[in-house]
Amino acid sequence: MVYTFQSLDLSELQDLRRKQYREKAGGGRHTIPRLRTPLLHEALYALGDAGVLEPEEAVRLISDYNFLRKLINGMRMLRGSARDLFLPDPLSEEYRHLARRMGYRRGGALEPAEQLRIDFETHTASVRAFTERHFGREALPGPGTGTLADVILSPALSKEIRNRILSNAGFNNPERAYRNLMGLAGNGSRQETFARLAVLARDFLSRQPEPDMALNNWERFARVLPSPEFHFGLLLSQPMRLEILLGIFSASQFLSDTLVRNPEFFEWITMPEILHRTRKVDDIAGELRKAGKTTTGYNEWLNKLRRLRRREILRIGTRDICLGVSTREVMGELSAVADAVVQVAIEKIWEDLAGENKSASREELESNFCVMALGKLGGNELNYSSDIDLVGLCEYPEGASAGGPGKAFYKEHFSKVMERILSDLSKHTEEGYAYRVDLRLRPFGRSGELVPSLSALENYYYYGASLWELQAALKMRPIAGNLHLGHRFMEKIEKVLKTPREMKDIAASIERLRHESVRASSRGLGSAINVKTGVGGLRDVEFLVQGLQLTYAHENHSLIQGNTLLALEALGEGRFLPMNTVEELKADYLFLRKVEHYLQILEDRQIHTLPKDEKEMDFLAKRILGIDRDRTHFLEEFELCNGRIRNAYETYLIRAKQ
Repeated sequence: MVYTFQSLDLSELQDLRRKQYREKAGGGRHTIPRLRTPLLHEALYALGDAGVLEPEEAVRLISDYNFLRKLINGMRMLRGSARDLFLPDPLSEEYRHLARRMGYRRGGALEPAEQLRIDFETHTASVRAFTERHFGREALPGPGTGTLADVILSPALSKEIRNRILSNAGFNNPERAYRNLMGLAGNGSRQETFARLAVLARDFLSRQPEPDMALNNWERFARVLPSPEFHFGLLLSQPMRLEILLGIFSASQFLSDTLVRNPEFFEWITMPEILHRTRKVDDIAGELRKAGKTTTGYNEWLNKLRRLRRREILRIGTRDICLGVSTREVMGELSAVADAVVQVAIEKIWEDLAGENKSASREELESNFCVMALGKLGGNELNYSSDIDLVGLCEYPEGASAGGPGKAFYKEHFSKVMERILSDLSKHTEEGYAYRVDLRLRPFGRSGELVPSLSALENYYYYGASLWELQAALKMRPIAGNLHLGHRFMEKIEKVLKTPREMKDIAASIERLRHESVRASSRGLGSAINVKTGVGGLRDVEFLVQGLQLTYAHENHSLIQGNTLLALEALGEGRFLPMNTVEELKADYLFLRKVEHYLQILEDRQIHTLPKDEKEMDFLAKRILGIDRDRTHFLEEFELCNGRIRNAYETYLIRAKQ
């Protein structure tokens, strides 16, 4: 036998083996003539034929025996000794030499040493399971030891030992973990394949913040697959996919549910050309257009739109969680998906409405309509679960009242399009909703026109807009419809944004907004910490930046930027903020956005508050800072971040106004 630990008493082990031999093979015990053979293979086949062993049990033991003989021969050749049968450390150079000596080769996804370790753990677990079934657990050296492979292959394993193995593997709920493992393993050849995979999966799970959650989601996923055994074999041959799968299942219940609902998405998101590439607006819009051409009805189109959008969120979340793509890139990709969805949704609306009127051509209507984004979408910094703030913009054709359709016709038609955008994106179907759409940032809010004209909107911002509305307008950009029309409007509104203003007026307006924001967010939350609106939170960064933009844009036109990070960089380049402060604010802003992302991606909820539960806080800390960190480390980092942000906000905006 080969042993993995040096603490065995070899003389005690020899006494145990002699006793077992006398009990099991003593005189008069053998009634099967074929058993009296020195050849182990023949004896095992004879036991199978006699019904003492199940046929597949005999085959498995022969495979185990062949592996162990090959391993022993490899160790003897490597060490030049027939007596030292303790396996070297799996991380040692000797172990790697042993793997190569046994014939394991590079070329696959697993290194030779990793292949050997998986085979060793599964074959020895199989032998221990056989020994326990026929001789009892006490017949094993080190009877309290084992691996995940033992849990899967040995149904007679005691609950105490089983739970100890699972707890040592990092599972907080060993009872549920055992049920999950048994559900994954199944029976027969599937069980053996999964036992091998579980050895590899244990390594990946040990690096995950929530292995229990990962294992539970994996079982749910395997349950909906047509062939779990094929899935296990694929993951064994491509362990990178296993690591990605367990990463998703450990970090996000929402993305896990997406995969369980759409298991075919997994193949797509793990394609290298999908996983490692940033997808642009045109890529996503082109795919949406193709999907739209194959739909036969309105509801089918809405479902396809939502399904594709959900797949894109899964792709971005996978890149975020498993590849560590920058938060800045994640925000840009989430915004690109929303841009594409709004663009193609409007194209389909025009297509649907084309036959409803004969007074104006579709081309004429489309060329006089644009959708503008504000808020996070306007700044290309969308969250996983953000609302999207939209404003419609139109222009009445020349001669709209001279013999052709009047302004009332266009106003009615453009309003209908905007209402359809709201409905098509936010309506719940069998595939859920695409986006929550907010139209309240238009002039006069709910009471204002749904689609104001360019001239009306221009006049409003020139003569009627409050400072907070100009602050919001910094993030405005055209995303759908006639983009040229939207850019024309932006050129006009930039003149308003560049108008010289007193810093004290801007700071006073922002302070009123901040006080109201903090007060509103604290209602009903008790002691919960708000990442977005709390003191030293994201709002302080955004409002500081926007306040300085409105103050100094007349001096430096490059400050007119909707994106917070780009605006910060412009403020630094223009020397309106010290560069070290800019770099600090950028890092702190990205840290808080990452926290916000992980809060929202967990269950696809628009949440901005840190969890109160200590275990949930530990989980968040591990996701943000690393597996070896806990809530104490996280809160220290969070408080330092809040302090730096608040200090900059007060130094460069509030106190600077004096």
